[in-house]
Amino acid sequence: MRHFAWSTVVFLMVSCFSVAASTNRVLVLNGSTAFVKVPSSPTLNQLGTNFTVEAWALYEKIPNGITSYIICKGWYGLAMAFTPTNKLSAGVPGYTGGKIIESSTKISSNEWHHVAFTFDGSTRRLYIDGNLDTTSAIDHTVVLSSSNLVVGGNSSEKGDFLKGKLDEVRIWKRARSETEIRETINHMPTGTQQDLVAYWNFDDGTAGDISGSTNDGTLQGAATIIEETIPPLVFLTSLQISALDVQWNSLTGLQYQVQYSDSLISPAWSNLGPVYVGSGSNMYYMDIIRGVPTRNYRVIVP
Repeated sequence: MRHFAWSTVVFLMVSCFSVAASTNRVLVLNGSTAFVKVPSSPTLNQLGTNFTVEAWALYEKIPNGITSYIICKGWYGLAMAFTPTNKLSAGVPGYTGGKIIESSTKISSNEWHHVAFTFDGSTRRLYIDGNLDTTSAIDHTVVLSSSNLVVGGNSSEKGDFLKGKLDEVRIWKRARSETEIRETINHMPTGTQQDLVAYWNFDDGTAGDISGSTNDGTLQGAATIIEETIPPLVFLTSLQISALDVQWNSLTGLQYQVQYSDSLISPAWSNLGPVYVGSGSNMYYMDIIRGVPTRNYRVIVP
């Protein structure tokens, strides 16, 4: 499958890719009986006024009128989910009906997207594929929860199941910035980062927590873990009217090709420069525009 991110000299647009590990595994959920159960713990129970929840997520189908949870901790507790209208929603502990934040962007099915929810004690923020989507001030009192944490279903462990896949599920005890979120989208934390209180990447075939906080989960129902490689998310940055510096975080050994088209109506994409081989650091290509008012770019992973 060919994945790409594209942009014009006027605006920036990014499509979604995840991290490709040497042996990357993901959690598979069937939408009816599968989830991961994480027992209540002091580190998770204190999440309320300052935190970040993030994950790579893919949903196959959302039943009519049913919320599909990515993560949930207690009724009206910390939560992040896909809505019946294909948007991302999230709640700060203590929220009640209607007092959630919801993305303005609809998220397409059967595609991997990076989603993140942050709260700094006053402001809630939703990020999709490393870009800030929605901001909202809190409208209720924070109430901490001592319930178990559920990945892929609601707090009752009996409904609102996600039909799809999850990977790189992380919880931090601090509201991370957009820059910080982007920095680790394609680069897996070692598990020892400051403020990382839970981290499930499923690469060892289990739902063990590798943050050092021992928030180990157990697979429930029909939950399974499979090998699946997810190409990286490519960010295009430093846009100018006279020149374009296309920049992205590369993964060692992965090939990248920069392309352009003068129109997005039946576009004819042409290669720019050679095929780049990732070195694990930032890579860039600069195109000097001569007499072209608008040029569209994309970076593909052949």
